[in-house]
Amino acid sequence: MLGITACIRVKYPQFLEKDLTFEDLRRMARREKIKVQCITLGGLGSAYMIEGGKQPKAKILIEKKVGEAGQWYLLGVEMGHHFLHAGAMTTQRQTDLLKRLPKYLPKNDNNPDYLKIRGALELLNMEAEIFAAMTFLSDATIKKFFRECEDYYYLLQKCYKFTEERLRLRGKVDEKQMKDIKDRLRRRINCFLVQYLTPARSEA
Repeated sequence: MLGITACIRVKYPQFLEKDLTFEDLRRMARREKIKVQCITLGGLGSAYMIEGGKQPKAKILIEKKVGEAGQWYLLGVEMGHHFLHAGAMTTQRQTDLLKRLPKYLPKNDNNPDYLKIRGALELLNMEAEIFAAMTFLSDATIKKFFRECEDYYYLLQKCYKFTEERLRLRGKVDEKQMKDIKDRLRRRINCFLVQYLTPARSEA
């Protein structure tokens, strides 16, 4: 997980030096030539896809019913897929994977083929969700909060409150949505702390 930001910083050296806004993410999408559409998806939430042959084009679809606060988080998730998994997220590959899943659901949870596919999809989603949490909480903000309290529990609470306040400025956030986001934030903070608190290895 610690390598998640490496490929992004190549294109955006300033990434994680500031807490990104919804507008920052929209600008980032435009620079990456990604078409962002807010439409009714019928429960899907959001999707990242690459369409076309010789000149493929990236597209992000976001459920419009979740409101602007929810769209902010979902855009962060799908931008994470763009930066981290673009090669693995072509429409054809997604279709091939998803076609194979129903054969094993819900009866054969122990089927190794099903578990392998499901595990791969879950890893992609987890990495993208941590990326979204990174857009809310820069390294600088977590470091500031950590120096102020130096206690893991209070650090989590400060980060949760900070993020929730930012989201609520954009619109209403329902409790389930916020609970899910807090879970991603916790993972993001854990990744940061491992990196921040682990002493650099001395060169031989």
